[in-house]
Amino acid sequence: LFAPHPTAKNMWLTKMHCPPADRNKEFIWKELQQKVISGLVEGKPGKWKILEVAAGSGVHTEHFVKRMYESNHSFYWQSSDPEQNSRESQVAYIKELSTEAQECVSKRPLGLTLSSDGIIESETRSSIQLSSLDLIVNINMIHISKWEATLGLMKMASENLKPSGFLYLYGPYKQNGTSAPSNLKFDQFLKAKDPEYGVRNLEDVLQVAEAQGLDLVCTIPMPANNLSVILRKKQP
Repeated sequence: LFAPHPTAKNMWLTKMHCPPADRNKEFIWKELQQKVISGLVEGKPGKWKILEVAAGSGVHTEHFVKRMYESNHSFYWQSSDPEQNSRESQVAYIKELSTEAQECVSKRPLGLTLSSDGIIESETRSSIQLSSLDLIVNINMIHISKWEATLGLMKMASENLKPSGFLYLYGPYKQNGTSAPSNLKFDQFLKAKDPEYGVRNLEDVLQVAEAQGLDLVCTIPMPANNLSVILRKKQP
């Protein structure tokens, strides 16, 4: 399913610490387990193929792989990120897993950058087969990237998820143009750094998803005024 990334063998194992990811990883895992993994158990026997887009430091990668292995699931997890230092950190976290759990995750994170047309890197794009993924996980990317990245994420999910495959999103959102005061302040902070960043309107994200054949399953309020957003690819 996933071809090795050409630069992975040269990575230094430089571990990045991410306190927010440490704080939210178990909350996110519980929702993944109850709302997404349960759906995979019901509908998709065999080894699940999972792609984590914009995996950042690797805190979530390590935690979710560990939890899934402990739950005796059959799966293969592939992390990715546009930044090499993040991919190096992911490898460092993966190396902390048990030898057995490491068999369930790629030790070569993919370089994956999104434009409105999907994945930019041709080698990464060609390594992921069409309609091959059971789950795509994307945490805290949409508000700290250009809108084109969200368009590309939905296009990639439409092309690469199996029918009934899941897309899991996590992060802050506006609803009906507003949000918690902390999110509105965060939105101003992000736009001051880059006018193309910002806390997105959930309705806009869901409209793009719907246009790409992804149905909303549910939204779940999370700590610190975040949301879990679970989407599922339509059946043909």
